[in-house]
Amino acid sequence: MLEQWSTICIRHFRGRPVGEASADYVDFLTLQAQIELGDGLFGELHERARWVATLDEFVGRDQIEALNRRPDVITVRTGIGSGDAYTLVVSSKDGKDFVIDRLARRLREYVPQMSSDWPTVANELYERARVLSPGLLLRAAGLGRSSQELVGLVSARWLAGRVAPVDRTGSGFEAWIPLDEHVDWFRSDGGLRADLLRISGREENGRLVIEALVVEAKLRSSWTTTHADRQVDNTVKLFAHALASEPDAPDDGSFWRRVVLDAMEQASKQYRTSKGDLRAELAAFSAWSNGAPSRAIPPILRGAWLDGAYVLRDVRGLVCTIWPDDVEVSVSAA
Repeated sequence: MLEQWSTICIRHFRGRPVGEASADYVDFLTLQAQIELGDGLFGELHERARWVATLDEFVGRDQIEALNRRPDVITVRTGIGSGDAYTLVVSSKDGKDFVIDRLARRLREYVPQMSSDWPTVANELYERARVLSPGLLLRAAGLGRSSQELVGLVSARWLAGRVAPVDRTGSGFEAWIPLDEHVDWFRSDGGLRADLLRISGREENGRLVIEALVVEAKLRSSWTTTHADRQVDNTVKLFAHALASEPDAPDDGSFWRRVVLDAMEQASKQYRTSKGDLRAELAAFSAWSNGAPSRAIPPILRGAWLDGAYVLRDVRGLVCTIWPDDVEVSVSAA
């Protein structure tokens, strides 16, 4: 591997092949997968099946969204299989209507005392949850309390943005990470964990300053938050240690910075809504450079994050409890 890589570097430097007269040298290897040849197959699958799960080394979100009859990408899971080489994509063409209809009926049953345009409410929940926690969105269409969790999660994200807004001057970024999608970050039994982690970074006086906000949402008929407080406290302690800056950075800090960055960059791919337009209030990720919107974390800030060259200002916790009987909200900080 190293020998082949060295020939690529030398070829780039010299501007010509390294082993012109010998077949023993490998200058470079190009592998192309013509995904467009399977466009008809993918289109037919989405016509016949409500959900299409694709597990492949080369086909990911970008390829699915590039299909002529573009489906909705519901969820993406990277790093699966041998060598973490595979990507799992769940997509659907008419699944959106199915989920929205189920959500509207569940909401109508859950709060019958409220008169509302439930299909419109369900559609907004779908759009917001699809970029925030796609796994929970799929579960919410079924039985159980997942639909209530979805309402709580979307509401908590909205509340957090108002209780603890992010300063968007200069250059920076904000990413929302659903922790239920990253149970491997916690103990082998899943451990106590909150629902959401918001990572925000901003350049201040030439230095990257990081703030983290841990959010737990509860949609219950009781104001008791004892369990939620424990979930938030456990999660705050984890990330206060994992993301600590020098001189308190842990020995495995580089690992944590890499996996959290991967999660943030995955969130950046959830930016578009199912209609393809951009709505900042729906995005699980946003970035800005000198006040102008950016599609990715500014390179200088990304490098500082990976190198651990930042200041961790604080890691805070927020518990949002919604009592549907009175449709009121209680917010407590941990």
